[in-house]
Amino acid sequence: MWETPASMDGITDNGSDVTQSLDDNMKVNKDELVFQAKQKYIMKTKELTKQVRDKVVEKYEAGLGYKKISRALNISLSTIKSIIRKWKEYGTTANLPRGGRPPKLKSRTRRK
Repeated sequence: MWETPASMDGITDNGSDVTQSLDDNMKVNKDELVFQAKQKYIMKTKELTKQVRDKVVEKYEAGLGYKKISRALNISLSTIKSIIRKWKEYGTTANLPRGGRPPKLKSRTRRK
């Protein structure tokens, strides 16, 4: 018969403590996966910092492909392509001004 080590004395013979622990771990992992999936496909993310965009361009100039850069920095492939396309077109990785309707209220009026 197998002897239980001293570190396992608190666990019952029927294994219910172990089963409960495994169920809890699986629930946490499932919740984490759901959160990651929502974050990836539904929720908008913050824009990348200039340092990260510069790192993408640096790796591209070093000869790495889009997929390798994407995997190395854990950034989506389409984001890598967009960063490099913008860098080729404008020669910068800085955030460019966006279009859109001008505000109705001037900043001075808004402060009052």
